[in-house]
Amino acid sequence: MSRAIKAPATLPELVTTAFSKARADGELLYFPTRVALLPVPMPFQLRFSPAFADKPKKPKTSSPPTDPFANPPASLYVGSVGPGHYVVLNKFAIVAEHFILATNEFQKQTELLALADLEATMACVRAYKQTKRGLFAFFNSGEHSGASQPHRHIQLLPVELPSRRRTLRHLRRGHRPRGSSRTGARVISEAL
Repeated sequence: MSRAIKAPATLPELVTTAFSKARADGELLYFPTRVALLPVPMPFQLRFSPAFADKPKKPKTSSPPTDPFANPPASLYVGSVGPGHYVVLNKFAIVAEHFILATNEFQKQTELLALADLEATMACVRAYKQTKRGLFAFFNSGEHSGASQPHRHIQLLPVELPSRRRTLRHLRRGHRPRGSSRTGARVISEAL
């Protein structure tokens, strides 16, 4: 892949600052998640958000839907990534600093990702390499996969990367996180 597409080197700080301000100003909704650490051979997290059931639902209207990525609110806009993409905060965040990489021009969410989409995603991942966190990126390509908007966008979640030492300890313990039963998962609430 070409490394021609670059994200701002300070992307993690830009996202942190924008998220804190937008949350304080009520510009986004944050749905804290609960984390289940599953007792499986590979370290694994399952996140779920009971509060997400309270996400506001738009009333059905006969007017055509608006494209939230055509002109994102300035309070959620973070910055450009290369010539064809930009970063915007997710208005319905499930993890602190949850953001979206959207195309500048309308591209269908139901079509395959283009090389430029993957390069822009990798540019964001590289920007987070300097931190102790990584990024989890995912793409919902249609209405049955969870895509709620027709404009192409990739979602990115900052995640804590497990240390190599912690991963090895996990494997030596017989694949069970401390505090879990042989069959159950340990559930932790994320507090923010």
